[in-house]
Amino acid sequence: MKLPKNKGKKYMNMTLYLTMDCNLACTYCYQSDNKSSCEDAFCKGKTITKETARAAVDLSVKKGDDRTGICFFGGEPLLCKDVLYDLMEYCEKIAKTGHKFSFKLVTNGLLLDENFMRFANENKIMVALSHDGLMQDDCRLTKDKKGTFDTLSPKIDLLLKYQPDSVVLVTVDPSCAEKLSESVKYLFNKGFKNVAITPRYAEICPWDDDSFSVLSDEFEKLSEIYVEKTLSGDDFTLATFDVKIRDYITGGKRVGKGCRLGEKQVCIMPDGKIYPCQQFIEDEYFMGDVYSGIIKEKLDYIKEIRKPTPVVCDDCGLKERCRYSCACLNKQCTGNIGEISPFQCSFERLQISCADKAAEILYKKGNTKFLKKQYGEFYNLIEI
Repeated sequence: MKLPKNKGKKYMNMTLYLTMDCNLACTYCYQSDNKSSCEDAFCKGKTITKETARAAVDLSVKKGDDRTGICFFGGEPLLCKDVLYDLMEYCEKIAKTGHKFSFKLVTNGLLLDENFMRFANENKIMVALSHDGLMQDDCRLTKDKKGTFDTLSPKIDLLLKYQPDSVVLVTVDPSCAEKLSESVKYLFNKGFKNVAITPRYAEICPWDDDSFSVLSDEFEKLSEIYVEKTLSGDDFTLATFDVKIRDYITGGKRVGKGCRLGEKQVCIMPDGKIYPCQQFIEDEYFMGDVYSGIIKEKLDYIKEIRKPTPVVCDDCGLKERCRYSCACLNKQCTGNIGEISPFQCSFERLQISCADKAAEILYKKGNTKFLKKQYGEFYNLIEI
Protein backbone atom coordinates (compact mmCIF):
# COMPACT_ATOMS: atom_id res chain seq x y z
CA MET A 1 0.00 0.00 0.00
CA LYS A 2 1.46 3.39 -1.01
CA LEU A 3 1.60 6.41 1.21
CA PRO A 4 1.83 10.01 0.01
CA LYS A 5 5.44 10.95 -0.56
CA ASN A 6 6.85 13.07 2.22
CA LYS A 7 10.50 13.89 1.86
CA GLY A 8 12.52 13.43 4.98
CA LYS A 9 9.83 11.40 6.66
CA LYS A 10 10.18 7.74 7.58
CA TYR A 11 7.38 5.32 6.97
CA MET A 12 6.44 1.66 6.96
CA ASN A 13 3.87 -0.06 4.78
CA MET A 14 2.55 -3.29 6.21
CA THR A 15 0.21 -5.90 4.81
CA LEU A 16 -1.55 -7.15 7.93
CA TYR A 17 -3.14 -10.57 7.57
CA LEU A 18 -6.07 -10.60 9.96
CA THR A 19 -6.89 -14.21 9.10
CA MET A 20 -6.07 -16.88 6.57
CA ASP A 21 -9.67 -18.11 6.64
CA CYS A 22 -11.88 -17.18 3.71
CA ASN A 23 -15.54 -17.57 2.79
CA LEU A 24 -14.69 -18.17 -0.87
CA ALA A 25 -12.72 -20.84 -2.72
CA CYS A 26 -11.39 -18.99 -5.76
CA THR A 27 -9.89 -21.35 -8.30
CA TYR A 28 -6.81 -19.19 -8.85
CA CYS A 29 -6.05 -18.33 -5.21
CA TYR A 30 -2.28 -18.36 -4.75
CA GLN A 31 -2.72 -19.07 -1.05
CA SER A 32 -4.50 -22.36 -1.61
CA ASP A 33 -1.69 -23.43 -3.91
CA ASN A 34 1.09 -22.09 -1.72
CA LYS A 35 4.05 -24.42 -1.65
CA SER A 36 5.58 -22.94 1.47
CA SER A 37 8.38 -25.03 2.91
CA CYS A 38 6.76 -24.51 6.29
CA GLU A 39 3.06 -25.33 6.56
CA ASP A 40 2.79 -23.41 9.83
CA ALA A 41 4.29 -20.31 8.23
CA PHE A 42 1.16 -19.74 6.19
CA CYS A 43 -1.01 -19.82 9.33
CA LYS A 44 -3.79 -21.78 7.70
CA GLY A 45 -6.89 -21.63 9.86
CA LYS A 46 -5.37 -18.99 12.14
CA THR A 47 -6.73 -15.57 13.08
CA ILE A 48 -4.76 -12.66 14.48
CA THR A 49 -5.39 -11.63 18.10
CA LYS A 50 -6.06 -8.06 19.17
CA GLU A 51 -2.76 -8.06 21.06
CA THR A 52 -0.76 -9.17 18.03
CA ALA A 53 -2.45 -6.60 15.78
CA ARG A 54 -1.62 -3.84 18.26
CA ALA A 55 1.97 -5.07 18.52
CA ALA A 56 2.27 -4.79 14.73
CA VAL A 57 1.39 -1.11 14.93
CA ASP A 58 3.75 -0.62 17.86
CA LEU A 59 6.55 -2.06 15.74
CA SER A 60 6.34 0.84 13.28
CA VAL A 61 5.92 3.46 15.99
CA LYS A 62 8.88 2.17 18.02
CA LYS A 63 11.07 2.16 14.89
CA GLY A 64 10.61 5.90 14.82
CA ASP A 65 8.54 5.96 11.65
CA ASP A 66 6.41 9.05 11.06
CA ARG A 67 3.81 7.24 9.00
CA THR A 68 2.34 3.77 8.90
CA GLY A 69 0.33 2.44 5.99
CA ILE A 70 -1.76 -0.61 6.85
CA CYS A 71 -3.42 -2.85 4.29
CA PHE A 72 -5.87 -5.23 5.96
CA PHE A 73 -5.68 -8.50 4.09
CA GLY A 74 -6.44 -12.19 4.28
CA GLY A 75 -8.08 -14.62 3.75
CA GLU A 76 -11.11 -12.43 4.12
CA PRO A 77 -10.34 -9.64 6.61
CA LEU A 78 -14.00 -8.90 7.32
CA LEU A 79 -14.23 -12.24 9.08
CA CYS A 80 -12.30 -10.43 11.85
CA LYS A 81 -14.27 -7.24 12.32
CA ASP A 82 -13.80 -7.32 16.09
CA VAL A 83 -10.01 -7.19 15.73
CA LEU A 84 -10.27 -4.52 13.05
CA TYR A 85 -12.49 -2.29 15.19
CA ASP A 86 -10.19 -2.68 18.17
CA LEU A 87 -7.08 -1.84 16.14
CA MET A 88 -8.66 1.27 14.62
CA GLU A 89 -9.47 2.50 18.11
CA TYR A 90 -5.85 1.85 19.13
CA CYS A 91 -4.50 3.70 16.08
CA GLU A 92 -6.76 6.64 16.84
CA LYS A 93 -5.11 7.01 20.24
CA ILE A 94 -1.62 6.83 18.73
CA ALA A 95 -2.55 9.36 16.05
CA LYS A 96 -3.12 11.95 18.79
CA THR A 97 0.65 11.86 19.38
CA GLY A 98 1.26 13.02 15.81
CA HIS A 99 1.86 9.67 14.13
CA LYS A 100 0.15 9.47 10.73
CA PHE A 101 -1.78 6.47 9.42
CA SER A 102 -3.38 5.44 6.17
CA PHE A 103 -5.64 2.42 5.85
CA LYS A 104 -6.74 0.14 3.06
CA LEU A 105 -8.79 -3.06 3.15
CA VAL A 106 -9.06 -5.65 0.37
CA THR A 107 -12.25 -7.70 0.50
CA ASN A 108 -14.27 -10.10 -1.63
CA GLY A 109 -17.32 -8.04 -0.64
CA LEU A 110 -19.61 -10.74 0.71
CA LEU A 111 -19.61 -9.34 4.25
CA LEU A 112 -19.97 -5.66 3.36
CA ASP A 113 -22.91 -4.00 5.09
CA GLU A 114 -24.13 -0.51 5.98
CA ASN A 115 -22.59 -0.57 9.45
CA PHE A 116 -19.14 -1.46 8.20
CA MET A 117 -19.20 1.03 5.34
CA ARG A 118 -20.15 3.81 7.75
CA PHE A 119 -17.30 2.70 10.01
CA ALA A 120 -14.88 2.62 7.07
CA ASN A 121 -15.74 6.15 6.04
CA GLU A 122 -15.58 7.48 9.57
CA ASN A 123 -12.10 5.97 9.96
CA LYS A 124 -10.86 6.75 6.44
CA ILE A 125 -10.36 3.11 5.44
CA MET A 126 -10.17 2.79 1.67
CA VAL A 127 -12.05 -0.35 0.67
CA ALA A 128 -10.90 -2.18 -2.47
CA LEU A 129 -13.08 -4.92 -3.93
CA SER A 130 -11.82 -8.09 -5.58
CA HIS A 131 -14.32 -8.75 -8.36
CA ASP A 132 -13.85 -10.18 -11.84
CA GLY A 133 -16.88 -8.69 -13.55
CA LEU A 134 -18.54 -11.11 -15.95
CA MET A 135 -15.82 -13.65 -15.14
CA GLN A 136 -16.89 -13.72 -11.48
CA ASP A 137 -18.77 -17.03 -11.62
CA ASP A 138 -15.96 -18.75 -13.51
CA CYS A 139 -13.39 -18.49 -10.75
CA ARG A 140 -14.68 -16.71 -7.64
CA LEU A 141 -16.84 -19.42 -6.15
CA THR A 142 -18.18 -20.30 -2.73
CA LYS A 143 -16.84 -23.39 -1.00
CA ASP A 144 -19.79 -25.38 -2.33
CA LYS A 145 -18.88 -24.25 -5.88
CA LYS A 146 -21.67 -21.70 -6.32
CA GLY A 147 -21.23 -18.43 -8.16
CA THR A 148 -21.18 -15.06 -6.40
CA PHE A 149 -22.02 -12.62 -9.20
CA ASP A 150 -25.67 -12.07 -8.25
CA THR A 151 -24.94 -11.91 -4.52
CA LEU A 152 -22.34 -9.21 -5.01
CA SER A 153 -24.36 -6.90 -7.26
CA PRO A 154 -26.08 -5.10 -4.35
CA LYS A 155 -22.80 -5.16 -2.39
CA ILE A 156 -21.17 -3.18 -5.21
CA ASP A 157 -23.97 -0.64 -5.06
CA LEU A 158 -23.46 -0.32 -1.32
CA LEU A 159 -19.70 0.11 -1.63
CA LEU A 160 -19.99 2.80 -4.30
CA LYS A 161 -22.69 4.59 -2.32
CA TYR A 162 -20.16 5.23 0.44
CA GLN A 163 -16.92 5.23 -1.56
CA PRO A 164 -17.58 6.19 -5.18
CA ASP A 165 -13.84 6.23 -5.93
CA SER A 166 -13.24 2.69 -4.66
CA VAL A 167 -10.90 0.50 -6.69
CA VAL A 168 -12.03 -2.83 -8.13
CA LEU A 169 -9.31 -5.47 -8.53
CA VAL A 170 -9.82 -7.80 -11.48
CA THR A 171 -7.92 -11.06 -11.93
CA VAL A 172 -8.10 -12.59 -15.39
CA ASP A 173 -7.67 -16.35 -15.74
CA PRO A 174 -6.85 -18.10 -19.03
CA SER A 175 -10.05 -20.13 -18.74
CA CYS A 176 -12.25 -17.06 -19.23
CA ALA A 177 -9.94 -14.41 -20.73
CA GLU A 178 -12.32 -13.86 -23.66
CA LYS A 179 -14.69 -12.08 -21.23
CA LEU A 180 -12.14 -9.53 -20.00
CA SER A 181 -13.10 -6.46 -22.03
CA GLU A 182 -16.83 -6.97 -21.45
CA SER A 183 -16.10 -7.49 -17.76
CA VAL A 184 -14.31 -4.14 -17.57
CA LYS A 185 -17.23 -2.52 -19.38
CA TYR A 186 -19.62 -4.06 -16.88
CA LEU A 187 -17.65 -2.73 -13.92
CA PHE A 188 -17.45 0.77 -15.38
CA ASN A 189 -21.18 0.70 -16.15
CA LYS A 190 -21.84 -0.51 -12.62
CA GLY A 191 -20.27 2.72 -11.38
CA PHE A 192 -16.61 1.98 -10.69
CA LYS A 193 -14.22 4.74 -11.76
CA ASN A 194 -11.02 2.85 -10.97
CA VAL A 195 -10.27 -0.59 -12.41
CA ALA A 196 -7.02 -2.54 -11.94
CA ILE A 197 -6.32 -5.72 -13.91
CA THR A 198 -3.91 -8.52 -13.06
CA PRO A 199 -3.48 -11.75 -14.99
CA ARG A 200 -3.23 -15.00 -13.11
CA TYR A 201 0.42 -15.55 -12.28
CA ALA A 202 1.92 -18.88 -11.20
CA GLU A 203 5.26 -20.65 -11.29
CA ILE A 204 3.75 -23.28 -13.58
CA CYS A 205 2.50 -20.80 -16.16
CA PRO A 206 -1.22 -21.27 -16.85
CA TRP A 207 -1.01 -19.29 -20.10
CA ASP A 208 -0.26 -20.97 -23.44
CA ASP A 209 -0.02 -19.43 -26.92
CA ASP A 210 -3.75 -19.73 -27.56
CA SER A 211 -4.89 -18.17 -24.28
CA PHE A 212 -2.31 -15.39 -24.57
CA SER A 213 -3.59 -14.64 -28.06
CA VAL A 214 -7.08 -14.26 -26.58
CA LEU A 215 -5.68 -11.99 -23.86
CA SER A 216 -3.95 -9.88 -26.52
CA ASP A 217 -7.20 -9.45 -28.42
CA GLU A 218 -8.97 -8.41 -25.24
CA PHE A 219 -6.32 -5.79 -24.49
CA GLU A 220 -6.76 -4.37 -27.97
CA LYS A 221 -10.45 -3.97 -27.10
CA LEU A 222 -9.51 -2.36 -23.79
CA SER A 223 -7.44 0.15 -25.73
CA GLU A 224 -10.56 1.08 -27.67
CA ILE A 225 -12.59 1.34 -24.46
CA TYR A 226 -9.94 3.62 -22.95
CA VAL A 227 -10.14 5.96 -25.97
CA GLU A 228 -13.95 5.94 -26.04
CA LYS A 229 -14.32 6.73 -22.34
CA THR A 230 -11.74 9.51 -22.53
CA LEU A 231 -13.38 11.11 -25.59
CA SER A 232 -16.71 10.92 -23.74
CA GLY A 233 -15.21 13.01 -20.93
CA ASP A 234 -15.48 10.28 -18.29
CA ASP A 235 -13.43 10.47 -15.11
CA PHE A 236 -11.82 7.06 -14.76
CA THR A 237 -8.59 5.16 -14.24
CA LEU A 238 -7.71 1.93 -16.00
CA ALA A 239 -4.51 1.25 -14.13
CA THR A 240 -2.93 -1.12 -16.63
CA PHE A 241 -2.99 1.73 -19.19
CA ASP A 242 -2.60 4.83 -17.05
CA VAL A 243 0.46 3.51 -15.23
CA LYS A 244 2.26 2.66 -18.47
CA ILE A 245 1.40 6.02 -20.03
CA ARG A 246 2.55 7.91 -16.96
CA ASP A 247 5.80 5.93 -16.85
CA TYR A 248 6.52 7.04 -20.41
CA ILE A 249 5.89 10.69 -19.55
CA THR A 250 7.99 10.61 -16.38
CA GLY A 251 10.80 8.56 -17.87
CA GLY A 252 10.12 5.63 -15.59
CA LYS A 253 10.81 7.41 -12.31
CA ARG A 254 8.39 5.08 -10.52
CA VAL A 255 10.04 1.89 -11.71
CA GLY A 256 13.44 0.34 -12.18
CA LYS A 257 14.74 1.05 -8.70
CA GLY A 258 13.84 -2.33 -7.29
CA CYS A 259 11.02 -2.96 -4.85
CA ARG A 260 11.17 -2.14 -1.15
CA LEU A 261 11.04 -5.78 -0.18
CA GLY A 262 11.47 -6.12 3.58
CA GLU A 263 12.68 -2.57 4.04
CA LYS A 264 9.77 -0.14 3.71
CA GLN A 265 7.30 -2.93 3.10
CA VAL A 266 6.59 -5.97 5.26
CA CYS A 267 3.99 -8.68 5.56
CA ILE A 268 2.72 -9.66 9.01
CA MET A 269 1.00 -13.00 9.50
CA PRO A 270 -1.75 -13.79 12.03
CA ASP A 271 0.81 -15.29 14.43
CA GLY A 272 2.83 -12.05 14.36
CA LYS A 273 5.72 -13.36 12.28
CA ILE A 274 7.21 -10.93 9.79
CA TYR A 275 8.10 -11.68 6.18
CA PRO A 276 9.12 -9.30 3.38
CA CYS A 277 6.09 -10.00 1.17
CA GLN A 278 3.21 -12.46 0.76
CA GLN A 279 5.15 -14.50 -1.79
CA PHE A 280 7.98 -14.94 0.70
CA ILE A 281 6.22 -16.69 3.54
CA GLU A 282 8.86 -19.34 4.01
CA ASP A 283 11.40 -20.11 6.70
CA GLU A 284 14.22 -18.74 4.54
CA TYR A 285 12.68 -15.26 4.54
CA PHE A 286 11.49 -15.08 8.15
CA MET A 287 12.51 -11.64 9.46
CA GLY A 288 11.36 -11.62 13.09
CA ASP A 289 8.06 -11.01 14.85
CA VAL A 290 6.01 -8.06 16.05
CA TYR A 291 7.09 -8.52 19.67
CA SER A 292 10.85 -8.86 19.21
CA GLY A 293 11.13 -6.73 16.08
CA ILE A 294 12.96 -7.22 12.80
CA ILE A 295 16.23 -9.14 13.05
CA LYS A 296 18.99 -7.05 11.44
CA GLU A 297 20.83 -10.05 10.03
CA LYS A 298 17.62 -11.27 8.40
CA LEU A 299 16.96 -7.85 6.85
CA ASP A 300 20.54 -7.71 5.58
CA TYR A 301 20.00 -11.12 3.96
CA ILE A 302 16.86 -9.89 2.19
CA LYS A 303 18.71 -6.83 0.90
CA GLU A 304 21.55 -9.03 -0.31
CA ILE A 305 19.37 -11.37 -2.36
CA ARG A 306 17.22 -8.59 -3.77
CA LYS A 307 18.32 -7.98 -7.34
CA PRO A 308 16.89 -4.86 -9.00
CA THR A 309 17.48 -5.89 -12.61
CA PRO A 310 17.36 -9.37 -14.17
CA VAL A 311 20.32 -9.67 -16.55
CA VAL A 312 18.05 -10.37 -19.52
CA CYS A 313 16.45 -6.93 -19.01
CA ASP A 314 19.67 -4.88 -19.07
CA ASP A 315 19.46 -3.80 -22.71
CA CYS A 316 15.67 -3.70 -23.07
CA GLY A 317 14.29 -0.40 -24.36
CA LEU A 318 11.11 -0.84 -22.30
CA LYS A 319 12.95 -1.36 -19.02
CA GLU A 320 11.86 2.00 -17.60
CA ARG A 321 8.20 1.06 -17.99
CA CYS A 322 8.28 -2.54 -16.81
CA ARG A 323 7.66 -4.33 -13.51
CA TYR A 324 10.76 -6.50 -13.91
CA SER A 325 12.03 -5.32 -10.52
CA CYS A 326 9.10 -6.77 -8.54
CA ALA A 327 10.76 -9.51 -6.48
CA CYS A 328 7.36 -10.85 -5.39
CA LEU A 329 6.13 -11.28 -8.96
CA ASN A 330 9.40 -12.77 -10.14
CA LYS A 331 9.41 -15.35 -7.36
CA GLN A 332 5.79 -16.22 -7.97
CA CYS A 333 6.41 -16.87 -11.67
CA THR A 334 9.92 -18.30 -11.78
CA GLY A 335 10.85 -19.16 -8.21
CA ASN A 336 13.76 -16.73 -8.60
CA ILE A 337 13.75 -13.14 -7.34
CA GLY A 338 16.08 -12.01 -10.12
CA GLU A 339 14.43 -13.75 -13.05
CA ILE A 340 11.46 -12.57 -15.08
CA SER A 341 9.31 -15.20 -16.80
CA PRO A 342 8.56 -15.24 -20.55
CA PHE A 343 4.89 -14.62 -19.75
CA GLN A 344 5.69 -11.61 -17.58
CA CYS A 345 7.82 -10.16 -20.35
CA SER A 346 5.13 -10.75 -22.97
CA PHE A 347 2.42 -9.30 -20.77
CA GLU A 348 4.43 -6.17 -19.98
CA ARG A 349 5.02 -5.64 -23.70
CA LEU A 350 1.32 -6.17 -24.40
CA GLN A 351 0.27 -3.58 -21.82
CA ILE A 352 2.75 -1.01 -23.10
CA SER A 353 1.80 -1.56 -26.74
CA CYS A 354 -1.94 -1.18 -26.12
CA ALA A 355 -1.49 1.76 -23.76
CA ASP A 356 0.70 3.53 -26.33
CA LYS A 357 -1.86 2.94 -29.06
CA ALA A 358 -4.58 4.61 -27.00
CA ALA A 359 -2.28 7.42 -25.88
CA GLU A 360 -1.15 8.20 -29.44
CA ILE A 361 -4.75 8.54 -30.65
CA LEU A 362 -5.71 10.85 -27.80
CA TYR A 363 -2.50 12.89 -27.98
CA LYS A 364 -2.88 13.50 -31.71
CA LYS A 365 -6.45 14.60 -31.16
CA GLY A 366 -5.18 17.05 -28.56
CA ASN A 367 -7.79 15.69 -26.16
CA THR A 368 -7.81 18.04 -23.19
CA LYS A 369 -9.19 15.44 -20.79
CA PHE A 370 -6.35 13.04 -21.57
CA LEU A 371 -3.59 15.66 -21.53
CA LYS A 372 -4.62 17.16 -18.21
CA LYS A 373 -4.98 13.71 -16.68
CA GLN A 374 -1.52 12.56 -17.72
CA TYR A 375 0.51 15.77 -17.66
CA GLY A 376 -1.14 17.50 -14.71
CA GLU A 377 0.53 20.78 -13.83
CA PHE A 378 2.68 20.64 -16.98
CA TYR A 379 -0.36 20.63 -19.28
CA ASN A 380 0.08 24.27 -20.33
CA LEU A 381 3.65 23.57 -21.46
CA ILE A 382 2.63 20.96 -24.03
CA GLU A 383 2.91 21.79 -27.71
CA ILE A 384 0.63 19.61 -29.83
